[in-house]
Amino acid sequence: MKHCSTLVISSFILIVVFFGDLDAQTTTPKKSSAQTNTQEQEKPAVDPKHLEAAVRALIAACDDENTSVRVASIRLLGQSKVLSQDVANKLKDCLFDQDEQVALMAVQSFSQLQCDSSIKLKILIQLLDSDNQKQVEVAGQLLYSLPVDKKSVLAVAEFLKDKNTSRAVKRQLFGVLQSWGMDAAPAMNVLSEMYAANDQWKIQILTTLRSIGSDAKPAIPTITKAIRDKEANVRLLAVETLESVLSDRTTRRSSSGSRYGAYAKGLIDRYDTNRDRVISAAEGKALRQFLLYDRNRDGRLTEREIINYLNLTTQRARTRTTTSRPPGRR
Repeated sequence: MKHCSTLVISSFILIVVFFGDLDAQTTTPKKSSAQTNTQEQEKPAVDPKHLEAAVRALIAACDDENTSVRVASIRLLGQSKVLSQDVANKLKDCLFDQDEQVALMAVQSFSQLQCDSSIKLKILIQLLDSDNQKQVEVAGQLLYSLPVDKKSVLAVAEFLKDKNTSRAVKRQLFGVLQSWGMDAAPAMNVLSEMYAANDQWKIQILTTLRSIGSDAKPAIPTITKAIRDKEANVRLLAVETLESVLSDRTTRRSSSGSRYGAYAKGLIDRYDTNRDRVISAAEGKALRQFLLYDRNRDGRLTEREIINYLNLTTQRARTRTTTSRPPGRR
């Protein structure tokens, strides 16, 4: 009975969310205003209290004894737009579930969850600070699922500035900003402040400004200061950064090859025990993302497949924030 009621609730929410969106978006050809008003009256709005109660039921269903119920509930929670903190916390718990289906669906749903970037980022930073290598790997992947927008950039910048953020986590956050290219421009003020206050991140700050390109012109005073640095490698990077900033060539996002390539290479180095530069299904048993990365299902994981998956995940994040929903059914 418990299983049936949970599935009914899940189905109800899916129908409500789907048709609720269509109410606002779908257009019908050449109907009179009277017909439109009648249709609107026939479709009542969802009571927020009912929706919250249903989402709480889905959160509870994530602990159901039936795997199919758990997976379906987790999948639907990824579409939730209410109780974001509670949903994000529950999905975090499911990321490392012993059941592989549950864990993989949690990764997908967490990446799709539409909530304030700071909520997801705070959770990911907790995982990145863990001594558990699996948690660090999953969190490192999910960092690239953050929506590429101003809120995300500013949230990342704030954690970079925070003295309580560990060095290991800061290196990851710099990598994310660099992968966003010119979209990381809102972080310039924080980067300049960090350069003025502390010289231990000179290379990372300059590299990030270089990846931003011509949109980093307000940071030219910081770059000029770096050209006079006592370290030759800093001076050289500063000159290269200035060249990038003064150039009219800009890219929406810097090439993912260097950053994603390093991440993919790290996974290969860790799990490829026979050193053939491929992770087999046997070697990848401990890698929870193996099935996600292995999109062609050949049981062999290459660096290129990992990079392609991360590129796809990042592109989906951008699409959710830069494109509007279609006005009707296609």
